[in-house]
Amino acid sequence: MFETRSRAAASGSIALLVTLVLLSFAACTRQAPQAPPAAVDPVATNTTAAGECKLGVQLYSFRNDLDGDLPGTLARVKKLGLDCIEPYSLHGLTPEALRAEFDRAGLQVVSFHLPRELFVGPPQDAVNVGKVLGARQIGVAWIKESENDVVDEAKLMAAADRLNAMCEAAQAADMQVFYHTHGYEFHEGDDDGRLFDRFVNALQPECVVLQLDAYWVAYAGQDPVELLRRYADRTLSLHLKDMAPSFPVAPFDGSQWQGPLPDEAFAVIGQGKLDWASLLQVADEAAVQWYIIEDETTRPMENIAAAMPFLRSHGL
Repeated sequence: MFETRSRAAASGSIALLVTLVLLSFAACTRQAPQAPPAAVDPVATNTTAAGECKLGVQLYSFRNDLDGDLPGTLARVKKLGLDCIEPYSLHGLTPEALRAEFDRAGLQVVSFHLPRELFVGPPQDAVNVGKVLGARQIGVAWIKESENDVVDEAKLMAAADRLNAMCEAAQAADMQVFYHTHGYEFHEGDDDGRLFDRFVNALQPECVVLQLDAYWVAYAGQDPVELLRRYADRTLSLHLKDMAPSFPVAPFDGSQWQGPLPDEAFAVIGQGKLDWASLLQVADEAAVQWYIIEDETTRPMENIAAAMPFLRSHGL
């Protein structure tokens, strides 16, 4: 009896010792210091995510609301089902403060239309602002300096020089530079677009790309489908807006510019005169990475909301 109890006691002691050792090991494991999480670069994170974006919106669409209520307008943009944006202004903020507003709204910058002061200033300044915002490309959408000046070959070549001058800084930041068509590149008597060809040939092909605005190309009496096909390997982004079926078109040199067009000149995307089936098919086969909605009417929220089902049905 005593021997049996001794063996049991010994076994109990061994079991107790093993249990104490295991509990001590578990406690040490729980209390072991955790390695701090790796620091996240918000610009790098945004750049990666932006690279996956396909459909975005040019914030100029909401120009009448942004300066009055930037956070509220950005929230409404997000509710449209859009995650990616193309700013055109800093809205009186520092690049860092504007980036913080975009981040709070859950919006990612894919592209940035440079304000004039950045376009004509030191190239490194333009690149630095674009990098803070998280842009994958920076460029210019307007080279006229007054309502009556002509966009002739000299002005286009000066713009090419300015864009090329940005290349060294942009390439070092893994960023592209772009030119946005506005229609005045195509003049009467130049039906083949040779002036525009000379301009494109003056751009550094490994750095400066095109952003074709389907509306303004058509406004100038050109075929956006054919132009996109011609520059399929040079066009990284496409501006989406549609034209009223009865609106007249013709080449123009910019000298008779009358300012913003009336709402009647536009149509909800997919309901106007542009050949979207052909345009989107060619874009899909081209180098186009981003499709950017722009609404120049006084009803941007309503028009973009109405266009979203059409765009989604085409895989955007």
